[in-house]
Amino acid sequence: MALKLSMKGRLLSLAGLALLGMATLAAVATVSSRINQAALEKLYTQDIQSVVRLQRIENSLLEVRFRAAGVLLEQLPVPGSLNHLREIRKSVAALWSELEPKAGQAFGEAEAAETFAQLSKNWGQVDATLAKLELGYTTKNNAALTAVLEEDWATLHKLAVKPLQALIPITQRTAAASYQQVVAQSQRLLVVGLVAGLLCMGGLTLVVVLTLRALLQPLRSVAQAMNRIADGDLSATMPAERTDELGQVLIALTHMQDRLRSLVTDVSRTADNITIASSEIATGNLDLSHRTELAASHLQQTAGSLEQLTATVAQSADAAAQANQLATSASSVAQ
Repeated sequence: MALKLSMKGRLLSLAGLALLGMATLAAVATVSSRINQAALEKLYTQDIQSVVRLQRIENSLLEVRFRAAGVLLEQLPVPGSLNHLREIRKSVAALWSELEPKAGQAFGEAEAAETFAQLSKNWGQVDATLAKLELGYTTKNNAALTAVLEEDWATLHKLAVKPLQALIPITQRTAAASYQQVVAQSQRLLVVGLVAGLLCMGGLTLVVVLTLRALLQPLRSVAQAMNRIADGDLSATMPAERTDELGQVLIALTHMQDRLRSLVTDVSRTADNITIASSEIATGNLDLSHRTELAASHLQQTAGSLEQLTATVAQSADAAAQANQLATSASSVAQ
């Protein structure tokens, strides 16, 4: 099939394969980026933020208990601890309001869902205990503070702090599993991209090899045929006919070869005719030379005859003159 394509078709095929490879890699990269972004966003919003909120709530409750103990031991001032408690109540309430709506997504596993359900059921104990502490700070009632730390805080720890502490490692394991899933998915997409790239590169290489083979072999044959023509062998055979641009070049070269062969034939025929005419002219020249020589011989003979005739005429004139003289003498004697 590739051999029937024109050069333009081959070049377009190469460009198409290259663009297809680039588009495939770009698509794989885009899809991988979007999937990873969605997975990382889910990991951050559902797992990491949940862990952070749980740890902040736990740390806040531990700070409240620590400051309450410090107040009872007269190591920390009451006003500062009261202000800190009020800020903690607002902060913990805000963190819980952010955490509770996303509990179904963040704590989807059975163990995590059960633990969070227990925490959610007993969450009112947290605010109630903090409210008692605030009342003890406000009234500066150390007995009330002691009762909260010894009695209410034990209940709070059992109903809220322990489930809270249990949720943190569960959420961390879920986050780690989600992260591993994202990494594995990225690796799969990377493998898909590499395979797609290798397939495109293989197809591109195949088309390049077929194109080079389809072009170089005929060009070598054309070069050999042109060298034979340059050496005077007009019987050289051109490569087989093709349907591409190289085929048009071969047709033009074949026409040139035919015209050269016809021209050489005409020149040879003309040269033969010139040879024959030259031979005839040479023969005519020989005949003319022979005739000229005969004419010259005849002229020489005529000239010799004229000389003899001239001599004879001269002798006759002398004889006539002598006869005339004798006649004159005889006439004188007769008188």
